[in-house]
Amino acid sequence: MNKNLFYFLFISLFIAGCQENVAPSSEDATSLEGANTEESIAQDDSDHAETEPDYTVSNPVLFGSTEQTVAEKPLTPSQRLTLNLVEKGERALAEQRLLTPVDDHANLYFQAALGRDPGNFRATQGIANIVETYTDWAWKSALGRGYRKADEYLDSARSVNPQDPLITEMDTRIRDLKVKRANDARYAAQKAKERAAKEQARQQAEALANRFVPNAQREQQEQSANPNADNAESEQTVPNDAEQEVLAPSEPVYTPAIKLNDREYLLPKNLFSLSDDEIIAKMQPIIDDIAHSERSIIIRWPKDKEARLIYQIINSRVPDFRVRAMTYRQSDYTIELED
Repeated sequence: MNKNLFYFLFISLFIAGCQENVAPSSEDATSLEGANTEESIAQDDSDHAETEPDYTVSNPVLFGSTEQTVAEKPLTPSQRLTLNLVEKGERALAEQRLLTPVDDHANLYFQAALGRDPGNFRATQGIANIVETYTDWAWKSALGRGYRKADEYLDSARSVNPQDPLITEMDTRIRDLKVKRANDARYAAQKAKERAAKEQARQQAEALANRFVPNAQREQQEQSANPNADNAESEQTVPNDAEQEVLAPSEPVYTPAIKLNDREYLLPKNLFSLSDDEIIAKMQPIIDDIAHSERSIIIRWPKDKEARLIYQIINSRVPDFRVRAMTYRQSDYTIELED
């Protein structure tokens, strides 16, 4: 009896367990899926409602409002101190307090800011501006020949940032300016000396030429230079034959052209007021030199007609070759042999 009862209870429990594990039918599955789908849609709607963007104005400044709603990130005490140093340096730079006073100058503040923040752009730019200011002052002083003051400005720039290439560039520029000015001064002094020597030689040649001009020719030149002298001459007494014999000029002594250097000759200004023999005597050394060296010549004479005549005289007396010449309308009264 007990055995049958136990068996009956076991079968009942087994059938009840099997019914709970039976899969639902298609209709039941469809209803369950619909329920699940509605539940997921409701969940999605809830999520979508939670993540929907807010189109209200979060920054009224962009839409014309004068109120700033976005708060900036506050500076740390260290950052505020660095910013304060940079601003003090910029004020000192604007007032040209670059390295003085000792406890209140631009370089002091910028260097302190860089010590706290080595990559600070404004402080780095401030240091560069100090160097640029000193190099600019140095160049202006050099243009005014204040070379010592220019060196002092460059030394000040080096004390700020010795690695700045602008300092080396300006130092080289000032040195080149000094060398150029020195060369120009030497060249000007040399040219002045040459002009003085040429003028002295010309005066000597003119004195020699006038010294040996016959009296009659000298009087003729004086008359042409002073036409009013005719009245004065009419008042003079005419000398007798004996006086004329005493006053008769002696045989003129012909002097050659003056040789200024190895290649240049100086002729008298009144060359063509001399006689033909005197003109040839003056030019003979030049003719001989040209015939010997067979070089071309440069004639510097104020009148083109007389310059061409000089060339014709020289060329006619050098039979071995045709002399090449260039003429310049200059009041040098010289003939130069070219190399």
